[in-house]
Amino acid sequence: MNTVAVAAEILILAAFTVYIIRHGEIKRPVKRADIDMCIEKLIAFKHAPLKTYIPDGVLLQRLTEDSYDVETLNLLCRDILSHCGMHDHNVCVDVVPQEDRHVAGLYSYRPDISIIRIIRKPYEMYQETLATLVHESMHHLLISNRIIFENRFINEALTDTATVFMGFDEVMQAGYAMQGYLTTKDLRYVRKRLKDLQDRV
Repeated sequence: MNTVAVAAEILILAAFTVYIIRHGEIKRPVKRADIDMCIEKLIAFKHAPLKTYIPDGVLLQRLTEDSYDVETLNLLCRDILSHCGMHDHNVCVDVVPQEDRHVAGLYSYRPDISIIRIIRKPYEMYQETLATLVHESMHHLLISNRIIFENRFINEALTDTATVFMGFDEVMQAGYAMQGYLTTKDLRYVRKRLKDLQDRV
């Protein structure tokens, strides 16, 4: 990507950030009843939130050195899914060029092997790449276990809720930024609901 294109991307990002600071998030809030429905689906699947995920130190170091190293991303994806109790991964991670600046990652389900595509961006930090990988890995976990909603927006809210439920809250807080579908208020609500559940156990 040439220097002018990179500068234009940075200006757009800066304008976007200023808008959010002045007017609040652009994301559409999710109804509390829909978030509760997502949490109930996850409880039916795992009964209780999982402990906090701690990335493998060697893999994390490799990711800090190259946010788009395909081998590292595939190993991290296996680590993420193993943390969730999914050892038959059947998923491959690839890195593809940026076509839409609003998309950080894509998930495609296939019966033989599913594909996670991480979008290469000129200014992305490793924390954002890891948060994207977690979100897309949750798509794989949920779809593989037939935990889905027909409504696409609610299904994406379910995926974001799963990132917190499955123990990736710290990873998501470090790299969530403008990615994902839940607003910061939605995420606070999810955390409170899950904390209340854990306190009752």
